[in-house]
Amino acid sequence: MPRGVDPVDEALIQGQLWTPRQLPTLVGWFDADDPQTVYDSTTGGSLVTTQGGTVKRWEDKSGRGNHATQSDNAAPKLQITSGTLNDKRVLAFTRIAGQGTTMMLEIASSADFDPTLLSACCLMRSSQTGNNVAVLGRWQGTERSWALLHRDNLNLRPAAFVRDSANTVNISAISPAGSTVTDGKPRLIGMETVSGGTLRLFLNGYESASTSQSSERSGTSFITIGAYSDDNTGLTGDIAEVLFWRTAGAEDRQKVEGYLTWKYRDWE
Repeated sequence: MPRGVDPVDEALIQGQLWTPRQLPTLVGWFDADDPQTVYDSTTGGSLVTTQGGTVKRWEDKSGRGNHATQSDNAAPKLQITSGTLNDKRVLAFTRIAGQGTTMMLEIASSADFDPTLLSACCLMRSSQTGNNVAVLGRWQGTERSWALLHRDNLNLRPAAFVRDSANTVNISAISPAGSTVTDGKPRLIGMETVSGGTLRLFLNGYESASTSQSSERSGTSFITIGAYSDDNTGLTGDIAEVLFWRTAGAEDRQKVEGYLTWKYRDWE
């Protein structure tokens, strides 16, 4: 298991079968291994059950109805792939240059994603180089912020970019070169908002960078999965599971990290 995950949380998961449903502020839960959550149409359609089947809709298991759909229904690039992480299914993303936003999933704008207390964690694996390999994004009108993997001098590292209150300047947090993500290696990527609006980034349970957020950033937002805005930020790789919740503190994040580590325990 990643060294940054508290072993107490690991024991809690094994002994008491902790699941994300026990998070009182859970607002989004996307699990590629759940065969009842991936569909071949943005409006529902048929369940995708076969290897290589095209996915247009990833349903939210949180009970909040924050389902994720492919932003452009014309060109399928999302597929379910079986048995790749601890014999569990993942959602495979493919970056195709010049195809705009077609590869990313979008969750409709909701106050659930107000950035002031929003936290997230996902288990992902990058498989192709690129300047920006985005995992999660958040948009609020023309304002935007995102947590992504950023390649700089061949090092793929967690990074967050938050626009200032005038929406003109990036306030950045980029993990140090030692916090690299190797292509082909699954990793836990997380972000957490703490009291005062600070956004913290985590890699495999360790804090890797932090930045401040403008106090004006509140209200409804929509979320992207698998890209930030276009093909230049798209992920080529796999996402197994994504969770969003609202809290200002480390305890819930550590439980989520422990849950994902135990569920996909053979990935290291």
